[in-house]
Amino acid sequence: VFMELSNYGEIEELVVLDNVSDHMLGNVYCKYYREEAAERAQKKLTGRFYGSRLIQAEYTPVTDFREARCRTFHETRCA
Repeated sequence: VFMELSNYGEIEELVVLDNVSDHMLGNVYCKYYREEAAERAQKKLTGRFYGSRLIQAEYTPVTDFREARCRTFHETRCA
């Protein structure tokens, strides 16, 4: 995932969620140093497939990637 996303610009932070809950499975959060890189990635990735899964690239209001996990994950209740 890192190699693919780095094609669009320098990555500041990358989180690949390891939750197994259906609503979080496969989520990846990528923060680029430059907004132009994020825009380029969003445009180029939307509608593509990665590992046989459709990519739905979108901007997120998440600013602290520690909050990107399911809250019950931290309580060991996330299935």
